[in-house]
Amino acid sequence: MSNLEKILKKQQELSMKAEKWERFRSAPGDVRDKIVGLQFFHEPNRQWELAEAVVTSPASEGSKTDEYTISFLLDSAPTKPNELDRGVGKFRRVNRPGELTFTDHSLPRSSQGVGPFHTIYLAIQKKSLEARINEMLDGRTADLEVLLSRSFRDESLKLLLNKLLICTKSSQYSSVQMAAEDLVDEICNRMLRIAGYQILELNLEAKLHPNAIQNALDYMHSHFTEDLTRDQLAQIAGVHSRHFTRLFKQTLGITPSMYLLTLRLKKAEKLLTDRDHHLSVSAIAAQCGFFDKSHLSNQFKRYYGLAPDDFRRGFLAS
Repeated sequence: MSNLEKILKKQQELSMKAEKWERFRSAPGDVRDKIVGLQFFHEPNRQWELAEAVVTSPASEGSKTDEYTISFLLDSAPTKPNELDRGVGKFRRVNRPGELTFTDHSLPRSSQGVGPFHTIYLAIQKKSLEARINEMLDGRTADLEVLLSRSFRDESLKLLLNKLLICTKSSQYSSVQMAAEDLVDEICNRMLRIAGYQILELNLEAKLHPNAIQNALDYMHSHFTEDLTRDQLAQIAGVHSRHFTRLFKQTLGITPSMYLLTLRLKKAEKLLTDRDHHLSVSAIAAQCGFFDKSHLSNQFKRYYGLAPDDFRRGFLAS
């Protein structure tokens, strides 16, 4: 299958519910006309959003906004390089899978070339990006201009963006929200390293203080049916949200999102084996913090090896 055939196949797979995407609605008409396949996701607080798109040709300069984007080329039909300008001078981007470009949307920009392309776009609000960078650099700011002057190839960033895309495609995003936030942090971390910054990482032996981990666990046990966020738990534990997941895992040997899932599954198991109250699987899912019956069934089978109904039948027959 040629690159063009693969791109056209992907165009058919993408949902193209573009009218629901604020970024698409506010884009100039010539930009909208170039998007022929689209699937997008925005984080609940609108700090970042991700899109997978098929575009017919590079978009011309759009409106200026306070955000930063990373564009990752998944596939390209043309072989001739595109000429890009991200506000600090022109450069050529080779049209081959894996090429990355960075854009500061507060600067003038232009793109020239031909398509079509299959691309992942990650847009991060500048305030959110700066806050993350501020934590990573212990209060220092970062000059990211070097990222705007050329295209890059980076296997780590490629892997992180693909993982984030998988997270955002989950119909039960709340169950992977903490993992997604960790991935965005890792992407920002990687951006800084590509820009030449040294980042002091946590000691591999570092752990949460006993009181801190107990406070976090107490809260999780009391609120496990809710959509808990990493920021909430980090605040309760008294640590930076960027460090919370790693410290939690280094303390207990499990990530907070997996610990939360385990709490929900154990509660579901208890309700399924209650001989006095025969609740439906849908009712149990609602009581245990799962998105719906399907979400509970998938997670339960992955953990126990049996669907909830089969697990219940086996228990009642014993």
